[in-house]
Amino acid sequence: MAREHRARAAQLLQAARIPPHFRDCTFDTYPVSFKTAEALARARFVAMGPELDEEDEGYEEALDRWTDLPESMLLYGPFGTGKTGLAVSILRHRIESGLEDGLFVSTVDLLDAIRTRFNRDGTPKDGLGDDPLQQVKTVTVLVLDDLGTEKVTDWVQERLFAIINYRHDHELVTIFTSNLAPSELGEHIGERTMWRIVELCTNRRSGQRNLIKLDGPNLRA
Repeated sequence: MAREHRARAAQLLQAARIPPHFRDCTFDTYPVSFKTAEALARARFVAMGPELDEEDEGYEEALDRWTDLPESMLLYGPFGTGKTGLAVSILRHRIESGLEDGLFVSTVDLLDAIRTRFNRDGTPKDGLGDDPLQQVKTVTVLVLDDLGTEKVTDWVQERLFAIINYRHDHELVTIFTSNLAPSELGEHIGERTMWRIVELCTNRRSGQRNLIKLDGPNLRA
């Protein structure tokens, strides 16, 4: 069974299309500092649930609560602070441990892929195979990377709202990364879409919001 689990996890990881530069990112490789410790702890909870032993008091209740209310997260902050690496760590863990289907996609690449499916008058082209919009809307765990870097048009705002609203309504785990703070992101992609993100990243029971700023040194430097 362990061999079958590993084989299935390998298939799902390949299908997730994680870029080679981030393919080996895990929670163990993430650089921890006093500025990133809280973000790392929250990300581990989104990925793993309560880190309690089965013998601990309240384990079953905490596990049920985590399973019943899958959590999403917005990681934002300056360039090079490890947002994408942390998002990939969440995605990898959920694929490898829970055998959930997942997908990594950069917002700019996604919108380019969707654009190729439409004519200049906005009508859809025929015979182009699978619809990338549908896959991004329905995959169990999605990393939507670099939200806010795309050029804003009414068409872009409509496409992003369609994706995020569907995932919001179906309570699908979504990890967003952005260089923009939530208020700036709202100005960029529209307040309606931003509030869907806020609601998606809010635990309905505790009211805690997973809107996490990552600060610290530029790891790329």
